[in-house]
Amino acid sequence: MSQTSAKFSEKEFLSAATPMMRRVYEQWGGSPIVTEDLWKAVQNKKKVMEFWRQKHEGVEAELSQYAERLADALVGAYKSGGFAAAKRAAYEFFSKEKYGGRKLVDRLLPDASEALQHESGAMLKFSRLPLYTCPGADVCGAHCYALHGRYSMEPVKDAILRQDVFIQLIEREALKRAGGDPALAAGLVGAALAGAVEAAGKAEIIRLHDSGDFNDPVYAAAWMAAARLLPRRHFYTYTKTFPPNKVWSDAVAYYSKLFGEPPPKNFAVNLSATSANFHVLPKAAEGFAELGIQTPGVFFYAPGNMAEYYDEEKWRGLAEALVEAAARTTGRKLVLEIEHGLGARRGAKSASNLQTVVEEVVGYAERAGVPLKIVVPTTAYRVDGSVDEEKTKSLREIAEELAGRFPHSTASEGRWTKTFQEKKAVGGKEVTVSKKVELSRDVEVFEVPGAGEPVEVFIEPGGEKACTLCRRCIIAPHSPQRQSAAAGRVVVRLGAPISVEAPVAVPAEAEEATGEEAKRRKKRAVAA
Repeated sequence: MSQTSAKFSEKEFLSAATPMMRRVYEQWGGSPIVTEDLWKAVQNKKKVMEFWRQKHEGVEAELSQYAERLADALVGAYKSGGFAAAKRAAYEFFSKEKYGGRKLVDRLLPDASEALQHESGAMLKFSRLPLYTCPGADVCGAHCYALHGRYSMEPVKDAILRQDVFIQLIEREALKRAGGDPALAAGLVGAALAGAVEAAGKAEIIRLHDSGDFNDPVYAAAWMAAARLLPRRHFYTYTKTFPPNKVWSDAVAYYSKLFGEPPPKNFAVNLSATSANFHVLPKAAEGFAELGIQTPGVFFYAPGNMAEYYDEEKWRGLAEALVEAAARTTGRKLVLEIEHGLGARRGAKSASNLQTVVEEVVGYAERAGVPLKIVVPTTAYRVDGSVDEEKTKSLREIAEELAGRFPHSTASEGRWTKTFQEKKAVGGKEVTVSKKVELSRDVEVFEVPGAGEPVEVFIEPGGEKACTLCRRCIIAPHSPQRQSAAAGRVVVRLGAPISVEAPVAVPAEAEEATGEEAKRRKKRAVAA
């Protein structure tokens, strides 16, 4: 064991762990590497909480006046014209209010990472503090990307803190004015969020929680309400907060009390799988389905050290859970991503592990008779638009293994042009120059036979992802293979929008591997 795990204190761990951390500890406690990662996760959570304690009061003092004025405007407009009027009031508020020399809304709803967008301005994001807001966190907290790289920079941490503080302030003020009614408070906060999205620009997609998660039913219901008030926009997220956690059941109850209907179809939740929580995934997917929440699919981010966790039984258990959970989601999709941001050596191990996951997923699907459509991109790009040769090689190896076994075809999911900035030496000086790069999402599609509708398995290499083009995680019933392309750009066929004019019901009181497989796996792990 490392020095970190040698300091492990079970009492301290259990007092600070999330419910999922405790559950994983009980099931995996005999594994030193799992215990070590859980302990790291707890220590990371404590660091985030200390950051909160040190700074939140000052940020609250700065933002409380905005939250109070916004809450007053929301309630006044709601009384005269319902949530649509409250949304307009929020739009007007966010269109003019400034904070620190910038529009307040630009600080609360900034553009998402350029790597997620095939064109600028296509996606906004809303973040919350990592681990502090993540009741479903487990071993993922040991190596969470939202604690590394640019996320560890003070300005980025401060920006996420502002977002987290503001949403807590406006929820508190809404609850006061709603007489403690959580449903009405969720509707008012949802109107505020919808108005903020409109004031932030024309982005069609809103990514929730590149950092953080859902930990509060009023907050979750508020985003559902925002989606209903903005039917032509798409709200999506990844979560480890799974049913039967009352965050979701209560949120749906609050939303249904307000609108008399299931959650909106433009609010999509992807199940975020880890190398330790996979055993709960199928029931979690069923839970979301019972609640009427749209689930595009299951997302699994293969960590570089997961082979240290696993024996044959666990590899097979993971594959079964991933396939069965994906088959229970609305979109029947499974996205498998190579780990990034934690160094080249760990990334190479992740790519090796991902190949094993693909082997096991295919093996389980064949045994169970579940059809798969496996989509493998031909090229991986870095965030600067250059080709990532190592990841492209990994994609090619996956495709070559599949090509010898299953019928396959090629397809294009779109082409786009982006401008990147790079530094060059010119005349003895370093200058920043712009370069235009043509990128494409060309894929190979492999058909694994079975009975019924296939589960789509997409291999995500990371880097320049162009999520706004792919949209697998964004629209539940959508697959790029069922899209039409026009003028070299993917055009999504959307369903009929939800009517904003539908009557709103207001609460009355408020008006398994073979030997050969094992050999291949070991060979790849040694190479990595």
